[in-house]
Amino acid sequence: TTRWWDVEKIRSSFLAAEAYEDANVMFNIVWWPAWLASSSAPLPDEHRQEFLDLVKDLVIVLRDSVGFQVDYWELTNEREGVYEDAGKLEDLWFLIDDMIKVIKDVDPQAKVGGPALTWPNPTWVESFLDSLGHKVDFVTWHNYGSAPPPNSVSDLELVNSVVNQIDGNIGNVMSALSSRS
Repeated sequence: TTRWWDVEKIRSSFLAAEAYEDANVMFNIVWWPAWLASSSAPLPDEHRQEFLDLVKDLVIVLRDSVGFQVDYWELTNEREGVYEDAGKLEDLWFLIDDMIKVIKDVDPQAKVGGPALTWPNPTWVESFLDSLGHKVDFVTWHNYGSAPPPNSVSDLELVNSVVNQIDGNIGNVMSALSSRS
């Protein structure tokens, strides 16, 4: 990697959050840094490995230099629109797959998921789960306090629409949803 993480800045940020010492921590890797590539387009192939090296370095920094345990790694944040507009949605899933590999190389017990979709579009969720359902521990999307987008469904409807289409940990998701109903 040509650039390195500011370990002291990361450490001070986590120390400032001490009031949450017993909470499970979800760390979101939103996307790549601006100096590597624009976030308004898919990550160019020539920068992919450098980004993956940064992800790996971040896991090591948090574990070894900061001494902080991340319980859940949420991979990307609302990137599906950028990739879909470019006709490369599958490339986003391939990138997340590579992110999972580098995180698990450093921490084989890591819980990984995502992709923090902009809204619960069944097509995106099904595509993500078709590609990565057997590799992720959770799936995330956002709900905003405004009128639902076209083709949006409730969380439970979305999970029910894909539950019979995938393998992996969906039984755990369904149990968790049922216990909260």
